Amino acid sequence: MFHLRHTTFKPTGEELVITLGYALFVFALVAPPNVLLSSGLTVEKLFHRLLGCEELFFTAYHLRRTSLLSVLSFSIPLGYFITLRAFANPDIGLLNAVGDAGLVFSVALFAIGCSYIYLEWYAHGKWTGHPGMQAMKKIAESIYSSSSSTSSVDSDELEFLRSHPSPAGVASSIDKEFRRMEKFVAFAGRGLTSSWSGRRIVVTPSWILFSHRTTFLPICQLLGHLSAVVVRTRSINNQIASLEEEEQEQTNPMLGSGVVMATIRIADMDSGTCMLSFDLPASELENFRLYLRCPLVYAQGVSLEPSIIQRFLEAFSTAVQENEPIEIPPSMELERCIGCLSSQTSVAIRRSCAGECGSCRCRPMWCETCMGRWFASRLAQSRVPTSEWLASRVPCPTCRSLFCVRDVLPLNRTQS
Repeated sequence: MFHLRHTTFKPTGEELVITLGYALFVFALVAPPNVLLSSGLTVEKLFHRLLGCEELFFTAYHLRRTSLLSVLSFSIPLGYFITLRAFANPDIGLLNAVGDAGLVFSVALFAIGCSYIYLEWYAHGKWTGHPGMQAMKKIAESIYSSSSSTSSVDSDELEFLRSHPSPAGVASSIDKEFRRMEKFVAFAGRGLTSSWSGRRIVVTPSWILFSHRTTFLPICQLLGHLSAVVVRTRSINNQIASLEEEEQEQTNPMLGSGVVMATIRIADMDSGTCMLSFDLPASELENFRLYLRCPLVYAQGVSLEPSIIQRFLEAFSTAVQENEPIEIPPSMELERCIGCLSSQTSVAIRRSCAGECGSCRCRPMWCETCMGRWFASRLAQSRVPTSEWLASRVPCPTCRSLFCVRDVLPLNRTQS
């Protein structure tokens, strides 16, 4: 029978160095810094053959990824005691105090954790016990129970989900939308400049997908009454800015030396429960709003200084109102904007400039504000200088024809 040795515990300097080094290793494993992310030294990269391709099989990738990280978490105590036994003196310090009990306890913890993940989460390849799969099962049940009710959202994806009311159908829908180019991707939290699948928020037309280390949570935008609320903002020092960004901050007074982080909560308005809470740079809020089907509101007392995109939207609106309007008959019914689903369609893209823009014949589908946000988001992703935004061209969201601000014409209903 293993027992603790009756000695006075006094860690040696050797053990302190090993403990500090192991703690740094664990921290890099759980929350890798940017230098490791940029060099590809992450768990996801090292085990990429086991995890598969995230671009093709998003849900399966994250089910495997979260399970792998959970197994590694259970192995941390075992790895610590093995490291001590390999490099420290067993006759003094911590090893002398705990004897073999620490190693036995860590082996038991690792065995129990691995057994639980394999038997409960993996479940012979069905993943029925995984929290992410259980969330998809609840979504499928909600879709099945609401299939006979009238939904305010008319979507081909919703029809697909109703015809496949199962976790496999939900996973197929998520995988399909993640493969598309049109999606919002941001790193949920502070300090990340490199892509890491272990801490990310993805918004597609139908889904809000959140991954955070051992957590994977999908939220369907097509069902229920969701609301996105900015509950607070805070400023942090931007310690990860590159030299180019620092020079830009010095020459452009509109850019501060810090980063404003916004805490966002996704809530179910029917039940009042908070489904998800995460931090996002305030500069990403406009792009985030563009892909949301629910409104993005600010809690009482929360406000942001006008951002570059907000100032651009004001200039964009002024330029659009100067364009020659398109006259529409009084009997013509305008649809809801597909960007916000709350405002009425108010602009159309028609070539009106003398430049090299394309010929867009898409029907009016956007309001002026959402069209401006689309315009700004494309230019921001292309890193076009803000001083050139009004004179730039972006592709139409539907047909990809290039257009400029002068091609965005307001809709004017003629008087009967």
